[in-house]
Amino acid sequence: MRNDQLKASGFWEAAIQERPELRQWFAHWQGSLGGKSSPLQDELPWMTYAAISWLDQFLRPEMSVFEWGSGGSSAFFAKRARRVQSVEHDSAWHGSVVDTLKLRGYTNASVQLVEPVKRALSQSRYASSSPDYAGCCFERYASFIDAYDDESFDLVVVDGRARPGCIEHAIPKVKRGGVLLLDNSERAAYTAGCALVEAWSGEQMWGPGPYNAYPWETRVWRKEL
Repeated sequence: MRNDQLKASGFWEAAIQERPELRQWFAHWQGSLGGKSSPLQDELPWMTYAAISWLDQFLRPEMSVFEWGSGGSSAFFAKRARRVQSVEHDSAWHGSVVDTLKLRGYTNASVQLVEPVKRALSQSRYASSSPDYAGCCFERYASFIDAYDDESFDLVVVDGRARPGCIEHAIPKVKRGGVLLLDNSERAAYTAGCALVEAWSGEQMWGPGPYNAYPWETRVWRKEL
């Protein structure tokens, strides 16, 4: 990799100094910008590269995964785990993900469409921070995981809407020794959700990720055995 390429993206230089293994992702990052590729096409989570590398090491074929927010991550997890349950709020995107999973032969992944409801919010944790969903309640979406037994999942990923509410419902469903992952964990809107698992051991993974020309943070917490 040429030094002038790194200097052109200062945050990459800082990230590689902290995590030299990220150097392998630089060419992919360049190729992912400007709509040249997509998470679904690449079968990658839209998270930091540090988190993608971490997940690749963590996941095992016998594991079960639950995620809020479907896409390239759904295929990524299906390739590496025994079963994947995704929850999606957008009907058009849901159809695209389902079609892609079917086309690529991932029979161990299921994507459930749970759209928000237009009604007054009784609790702010079920709101989306996006103005596109003002006045929408995501309680059904966040509570979909309640249908599963406690400690059902080795990994629960929060990367969709109403993330503080999703974290609250996720906590009892993570297995002992399992992991809760929150993407974009640097956002102030998710501070309350992060506080719910502050007693768990965690790791913050700041840095570059695919499809974005700026760094952000993905965070994982491990539930004690």
